[in-house]
Amino acid sequence: MTRRGLTEDEVQRAIGPLESSGLDDATVAALRLADTLASEQPAVGEEQYAELRRHFDDDDILELAVALSLTTGWQRFIEAFGIRPDQWLLAEHRSAGPVPPDGQVVHRPDTEVGGDLGRPGHLQ
Repeated sequence: MTRRGLTEDEVQRAIGPLESSGLDDATVAALRLADTLASEQPAVGEEQYAELRRHFDDDDILELAVALSLTTGWQRFIEAFGIRPDQWLLAEHRSAGPVPPDGQVVHRPDTEVGGDLGRPGHLQ
């Protein structure tokens, strides 16, 4: 399977209706799979599987589905626990005052949605 990301223009077109996005059929099929796997009750039906098979072989479909599932699962995990990337926390700290000399993020429970889970190294 060829791996490449979408251009910024393609991302913007993918945000709207896929039917009129102008994206190639294989990309549309992959994006529909992403939507299915991210839904509340993911289920790939026969019609969708047939669409995927028009563009990908079984190994490609499996690889794509696993990659999408891992990404979706990770996103759900960080949302469930309110974890935010360290860079966001550092940006919040910078907006609140000078950055400490060591550049470390200061634990601010009043702004961290995830509590201790938002601290670097907490799960180690």
